[in-house]
Amino acid sequence: MRRTIQIWPIYVLFILANVIFLFAIGNHAPLADLLTFTHNFRMMPVDYDATGGGWPAFAHLWTISVEEQFYLVFPFLFPFLVRSRLQLAPWAFVAAGPLIRFWFSGVAEGMGRGDEHAAFAVYVFSPGHFDAFAMGALLALNRDRITASPALAWRLFGIALAAGAVYVGY
Repeated sequence: MRRTIQIWPIYVLFILANVIFLFAIGNHAPLADLLTFTHNFRMMPVDYDATGGGWPAFAHLWTISVEEQFYLVFPFLFPFLVRSRLQLAPWAFVAAGPLIRFWFSGVAEGMGRGDEHAAFAVYVFSPGHFDAFAMGALLALNRDRITASPALAWRLFGIALAAGAVYVGY
């Protein structure tokens, strides 16, 4: 809810300002995918510098779709998990993330538009990012433990730094 309050007002204001401009110049870019947070799916079949028939100022908004899709899926796990098992759900997302990206890369290759396009399709595929959001959830769930132990905080920082280096190097 806190992220929604942070994101939605400026998101809606940005869309509204652009819609006013679009109507003034006679352009009617599709808005349904922006209002339903499915813009990333519009971006999958096109290259990033294209807009999928939309307005270029909206191209980057696929990232908000990915975030909102995670926040719509993740909370539905809470009623099914007792507090002691709550940590398992984010770890499951973390473990599944690379597997999902690997699987979807094969699907994206089947779209037949080349390696760069397939890489972008994987990049905008929501479940391929859920592991990153789940890591944030793990940090939030363990905030008290981490802040109580500076040594643990530094170890986690080192692990994150090493993981980032592996990711960038790969």
